[in-house]
Amino acid sequence: MAEKTFVYRGTNFIKVGLELILRSIFADPNIVDSRYRYVIPTTKGNPDPDNKIAIYRTNSNRVEFYPALIISAGAHDTNLTALGTDVEEEPSGEDDGEEVQTAGGWKIVPITIRVLAKSSSDDRDNLTDILEQIFRTLARGEFNRLGIGFTHISIAGDSETEGDDGNIIYENAVTIECNTDYWRILPYDHSSDINKVAIKVFGQLTDGSPEVPLHPFN
Repeated sequence: MAEKTFVYRGTNFIKVGLELILRSIFADPNIVDSRYRYVIPTTKGNPDPDNKIAIYRTNSNRVEFYPALIISAGAHDTNLTALGTDVEEEPSGEDDGEEVQTAGGWKIVPITIRVLAKSSSDDRDNLTDILEQIFRTLARGEFNRLGIGFTHISIAGDSETEGDDGNIIYENAVTIECNTDYWRILPYDHSSDINKVAIKVFGQLTDGSPEVPLHPFN
């Protein structure tokens, strides 16, 4: 008998995947020059002191570091994308010879990478351009390998804020709209089949006679 199976690539999967890919690309000297080099740490949780950039998912406990790329997920619609009685149904099929029912759906999750720089606006502009090209062409294969697909890239535009120390923080943001999905397989439930429903039909043999089952069941 097939076991119940559920696969879902949610926001955490996407953000972790982007973090890994961006760190790998910024560690590659053939893609990013030494000004923005990311050094992959040898010990988990301890960033290398030679790092020139911080790349991480949104975390309020992170130590302040510039320049930085911060990955976050935006608000998105999780309504059902297909009609069904209780799930987003797809056609039934077979799994190891057993009839199964599958269900699946998809949604679009906007993922934003904030660009923060402190030394100059040039760092902000350069990092924004690098991110744009990473998403457009440089890392398409890496995203595909992890099952992360997206069709839209947008750039928020330049902005500046004042840091706690009084210095200017130069900001921008690149947002990609990621397509993600889920599916599950479960044994087919025959109890709901219409041909399993027994219907007794009652009627009168003659006018005025009591009602009796016209098609009695043995």
